[in-house]
Amino acid sequence: MNAPLRRRHQLAFAVLAVLLPAGFVLALLGRSGDAYSADLPADPRAAGTLEPLVPGAGRTLELRGDGAAWIARVDADRVALSQARGVARPDLHAYWSGQLVVDELPADARLLGAVSRAERTFALPALQGTLVLFSLAHGEIVAHGSLAEAR
Repeated sequence: MNAPLRRRHQLAFAVLAVLLPAGFVLALLGRSGDAYSADLPADPRAAGTLEPLVPGAGRTLELRGDGAAWIARVDADRVALSQARGVARPDLHAYWSGQLVVDELPADARLLGAVSRAERTFALPALQGTLVLFSLAHGEIVAHGSLAEAR
């Protein structure tokens, strides 16, 4: 009774011993190539790097919320965002939306990037709209302000 079962297991292990390494080699050969620097976009905005705004340049917008404040300096096609006071939040991200923001991120919200205490410059999809600071850890909007209100 055990002999036929042993033969079946022996056959199964022999087949797997051949098929698994062959499948692994085929998977390695079939994978796509790595990305090279020549494949990256030439536009620096598409790569996520922007030249910072000149100090003092642009219109200023102050965003307040949760015991902290952030300063946004808005230029023609970018925004420089930095934390002015309060405790830095490691999970804070900046979004742009063309809609009015109430309690949650609108469907058209576009991620600009992570916000830190140091100033970071982001590309704006459009000059009109709302700048939103969203906490990923808490799943809530921390602050928001209309770009039209920037002075």
